[in-house]
Amino acid sequence: AVSASMAAAAATARARKTLYVGGLHADVDAEVLKAVFIPFGPIVNVVLPVDRKTNAHRAFGFVEFEEREDADAAIDNMHRAELYGKVLNVSVAKPQALPSNKAVWDDEQEWARMQLQQEHTGGVVGGGGGGGGGG
Repeated sequence: AVSASMAAAAATARARKTLYVGGLHADVDAEVLKAVFIPFGPIVNVVLPVDRKTNAHRAFGFVEFEEREDADAAIDNMHRAELYGKVLNVSVAKPQALPSNKAVWDDEQEWARMQLQQEHTGGVVGGGGGGGGGG
């Protein structure tokens, strides 16, 4: 039980150092994204999920920092910042929103759908809808 809780704690700690960056312009690549975020601290990894049909990234990516404090500083400074004329949406990546045996970027469509839903519902995933009116 101790090793399972330690593994969960490690996964949570890693997740808090990984940022979701949405609203990326088509011209942004991993090197540009790294260059934009490196001022906040050392970066472990940058991933831009690619659409297999178009071979272009899907307008979002992930930046993993070595330190949580650096990730927090990046959120504070880059959320709603503009890059190549597009406004960025920067937040902590939420891997628990996907099956635990997958990386957060393995299912791009599901991840993007959940991020958009969170934006529109104020952070509540799976918000319900009301019924129609009677007459």
